[in-house]
Amino acid sequence: MKYFLLIITSLLSIYLYGQTYNECIKKAYAQYQAGAYIKALEDYNKAIALNPKSDTTYVKRGLCKFVLKNYDSAIVDYNKAIALNLMNETAYKNRGDANAELKNFVGAKFDYTKAIELNPKYIKAYINRGRLKHNNLRDQLGAIADYNKVIELDPKYAGAYYLRGNAKRNLKDIDGACMDWNKSVELGGKDDQGQINKYCK
Repeated sequence: MKYFLLIITSLLSIYLYGQTYNECIKKAYAQYQAGAYIKALEDYNKAIALNPKSDTTYVKRGLCKFVLKNYDSAIVDYNKAIALNLMNETAYKNRGDANAELKNFVGAKFDYTKAIELNPKYIKAYINRGRLKHNNLRDQLGAIADYNKVIELDPKYAGAYYLRGNAKRNLKDIDGACMDWNKSVELGGKDDQGQINKYCK
């Protein structure tokens, strides 16, 4: 009986929305890639109505809300994703991003650290945690440690050298900063803030 009701509910949902779950996901992804975030959000809403147990769909809808600057609502989706799957590293990383925007820096650091615990090679989580330490927590050494890890994982990541240079500048290690900024440019990065001309001989 329970199985029968589940089938009826699924068929009713398809009838109401006129699309299958996979069709909604494909359409939402295409809308997101095109920058049509509100339309993408609507399609993710439909997808979740059709399949409310997919943690990845909540993460994707949360990202739509994030780019629309609806950070509190994005966190609700990331929380739901984590409740469905405690191992969803992306949900933690993305929730960290939303917490950082809401100036909940302690919460953001916790989330980035949890994402890294789940995936020790999660470069974006190291980068974002490094930025948080550098810009908001006044922990330059901690930021450098995170950027070091990124460079260890990907020695050609130009942005990691640039960010590490900024942290070294804050520690008055100008020679070390210049080495990093120049390495970043050598790898194809840009000196967006004009650091090399300003600080380096």
